[in-house]
Amino acid sequence: MKKCTRCGELKDTSLYYKHSGHWDELDTMCISCSKVAKAKWRENNRDKHNETSRNYNKRTYVPRPRILLTAEEVLKRNNESKSRWSRRNPNSHRAAQQKRMATKRQLVNDFTEKEWQAVLLSFSHACAYCGVGGNLEQDHVVSVVQGGGYTIGNIVPACRSCNASKSDKEVRDWIGCENNYESLVTSMGDAEYILKMEI
Repeated sequence: MKKCTRCGELKDTSLYYKHSGHWDELDTMCISCSKVAKAKWRENNRDKHNETSRNYNKRTYVPRPRILLTAEEVLKRNNESKSRWSRRNPNSHRAAQQKRMATKRQLVNDFTEKEWQAVLLSFSHACAYCGVGGNLEQDHVVSVVQGGGYTIGNIVPACRSCNASKSDKEVRDWIGCENNYESLVTSMGDAEYILKMEI
């Protein structure tokens, strides 16, 4: 414990800056008082503070060689970086594209990663249309072209084959069987229920 010379309170030694010039190697003021005192000094001695800062920067500044790129080189480098990220994160890339498309068409686009996990769980991590597991994509039940938003009530997991086959078709017509459609709607409702249970 040590008494602060500014506020007069007895405080733990961990609440003091280190100071090698003092016998106990601690500052005489606690950290909070020290900050206030330094801020006040800077305010009252602005010119001196600025001059000290300039001199310090002159002494310590080490110029680094600048690499100048043309606009085409910058664009190429950015595109390469985006391509690498897209290859490493195909699902995130596709989700970002779908969100962008919904925004462009001024549709609802509030679908989150947590909601996607709930949707996957409600469909047992299998394609909503054929039941195959594996690498699943987010598919709009009502396509973006038909005004379907990027929202939990409109996204289901689909295998690449079913997603490509369905494309922008109306889901009832594409499934072809009323029972399959009812099963799809039930599972979509389960996703919202799972999400509420987690919250």
